[in-house]
Amino acid sequence: MALAAGIYVGASRESSLRGLPKDLFYVEKVSWRNCADVVIGGDSRAQAGVSPVEVERVLSGPRVRNFGFGGLGYSEQYLAAVEDVLAPDAARKTILLGICPSNFTTGYVHQNGFTEYSGRSTNEKWIIRHFSRLLDFCQPVRLGEFLRIVSGTRRPRREIQTFEKHGWFATEGAKTDFTAELKKHENFYKGTANGPAQTQYIELLLEKVKTWRARKIEVYGFRPPVCEEIWETENRDSGMDWDDFVKKFVNAGGVWLNVDRRAYATFDGSHLTRESAIELSFDLATAIRTRVQSPSEIVWRVKGGGRHQFEVVRH
Repeated sequence: MALAAGIYVGASRESSLRGLPKDLFYVEKVSWRNCADVVIGGDSRAQAGVSPVEVERVLSGPRVRNFGFGGLGYSEQYLAAVEDVLAPDAARKTILLGICPSNFTTGYVHQNGFTEYSGRSTNEKWIIRHFSRLLDFCQPVRLGEFLRIVSGTRRPRREIQTFEKHGWFATEGAKTDFTAELKKHENFYKGTANGPAQTQYIELLLEKVKTWRARKIEVYGFRPPVCEEIWETENRDSGMDWDDFVKKFVNAGGVWLNVDRRAYATFDGSHLTRESAIELSFDLATAIRTRVQSPSEIVWRVKGGGRHQFEVVRH
């Protein structure tokens, strides 16, 4: 009887999470090899902001994976892993990078979601692959949730977070609240934990872009949309000359996609809602598809909002 009651409570528990269990989602990600034509790289903004399924739909067929991780900094290890995700038989190998100043800070380069999960032991990864759903099912139930279950009442709808198998982490139904992200960014580039963007990591990425282009890999970059306050804080405090970086990215052989940040909605100031992520994915993929037809153009301005309007910007 107790076992049956436990199973009933576990099965009736309401969760804000959908798709793969979180740990399985990331363990599978760090294990990807030789499986994609298009790889999306970057931090949680890119991970939340670009849907591989939508990019596949617009580009009509290529295998797309979102290889983004929370708190990601562009290290040699991560950039090598991005390339490893590309399939040797890909007809047009493509890397799309979401880039923002925090990607070049010491803290994010050395400690992030990629380093966390790639550093898990073989035994840990095996347990996660085989038992993650069972472990999630067996998590303790809080008293308030238990009382709701046995009484048959349901809590008001809350945000839903979905870990999709192609690497997209989508959020819908979240209350719009910028407080936490604004506070995080107040002193983000001033403290010793992260500090300003470092030239050595910027140069590392630019050299990698040159290497990828020499290997006939197409490379695109964009700055994920954020709220105005965070955008201004990053420009003021990060120590990066953003226009100069874009010029160097283009000179290294990359194609820059200038995104209109005001055309997309975030729920916390830093991460797009599910609806806006689908719009951005559509716009980026359409820019890539259109640019393939006009290979001489090196910078596109994506005006956004799912309207795929473009303006060529030359540097």
